[in-house]
Amino acid sequence: MYDAIFLGGGAGGYVGAVTSASMGLRVAVVERSGVGGMCVNYGCIPTDSALWVTSLQEYGRLLGIPAGEVNLGWKLDRAKGVAGKVNELATEMLEVLGVDLVTGEGSLVDHGVKVAGKIIESKAVVLATGARYDLSRVSRAAEGSVITAREFWDISEVPKGVALIQGGFPSIRGIELAELLSLSGSDVEVIDENSELFPQFDADLMKVLREDLEKRGLRFHMGVKDVSVENNVVNFLESGERRKVEFDKLIPSYAWLPNTEGLGLNALGVQMKDGFVVVDESCRTNLPWLYGVGEVTSAKGATKAMYMGMVAAFNISGHPLKVNQSLLPSGIFTIPQFAYVGMSEELAKRSFGDPIIGMSEVRYNEKAIAIGAEEGLVKLVFSPDGRFLGGGMVSYDAEEMISILSLALRLGAKAEDLALSGYEHASLAESVQAAASSALSRLSS
Repeated sequence: MYDAIFLGGGAGGYVGAVTSASMGLRVAVVERSGVGGMCVNYGCIPTDSALWVTSLQEYGRLLGIPAGEVNLGWKLDRAKGVAGKVNELATEMLEVLGVDLVTGEGSLVDHGVKVAGKIIESKAVVLATGARYDLSRVSRAAEGSVITAREFWDISEVPKGVALIQGGFPSIRGIELAELLSLSGSDVEVIDENSELFPQFDADLMKVLREDLEKRGLRFHMGVKDVSVENNVVNFLESGERRKVEFDKLIPSYAWLPNTEGLGLNALGVQMKDGFVVVDESCRTNLPWLYGVGEVTSAKGATKAMYMGMVAAFNISGHPLKVNQSLLPSGIFTIPQFAYVGMSEELAKRSFGDPIIGMSEVRYNEKAIAIGAEEGLVKLVFSPDGRFLGGGMVSYDAEEMISILSLALRLGAKAEDLALSGYEHASLAESVQAAASSALSRLSS
């Protein structure tokens, strides 16, 4: 009998399995396709690879350096190679740690998983089956025209016209792929049912990001209504006028569906909400032996899935931990990048009435000037007594710099801590210091 079986070897399942095995537990992973799931094989890793090369070209262009011969096909081939390498390393890590990898479709039974007619028993099972794109609203699009992150890496040529449909709380992947295509020569139209870009994030930073994306060719239709797709046309209402956008390729980005079919959840009496598995702060379901992590529980993104995988692993091993999603950053690997952690200004106003805001424009940062990456804004939110509540940035390397703010949030830092900590000169991180100093001056006045 195993100590833990992870049903799904994506971001949450893989990290949870590695963590469990590192603590001496006997572990198995049941995975129907490639280790690493969406993140490694189709999402974070290949997207970051392709956009990183594109960012080198883009910032080089801003400095007047010729773009060279690196085209979209080269980037996609490299991205698939990178994804394959990470997949191999992840599989190797499981083997090194003694984790048994079982390939196949798994379903749940009491204290175990059934694969190919065989029941594998375990003291604990972690459900990490993830989610998939909801394509119901684009079902009438022309055959072969809809591309998600799964199909994107096999594009044979740069499409002339691209439409990105967004709504609700859209996935970040759509805008990343859209920008990559725009910078490769596609005409990209973003058709967004929200009045603001990514309403789940800070409005000031999203305004800056949208302006930067517009500089790179993306055209936005915001707050649209009555969106429908027929063949190669998106129809919608914009400011009361009927509009249409023709496309060669269509990227849907509005909803995900949990991968719960065929798992046997109803038969076991697993508690669900809106189709997603319900878990507590320990990642445990209503069944004491069954845990859930990642997007199958409605927690979006690899960052949350990996974190939840670790929390589940520690709880299974007898070391109680609780999930604290407020400490986890979110990011978008666009050019420039976006990253945020903690409370937004809007939420802080509801909780504290009058938060202290510190901001710094990246164009005043000497390192940004030196490397030609002067776009962006850093924004920090503090309580009236100076406690750091949240913040983020639109900037080159934002997804690296956000770790400063994540640690500050976890340690309960104040404006003085962020303003007076040591920062290497010249560095982009000094933009964080400048924003904190701005807030500190308001607190001191």
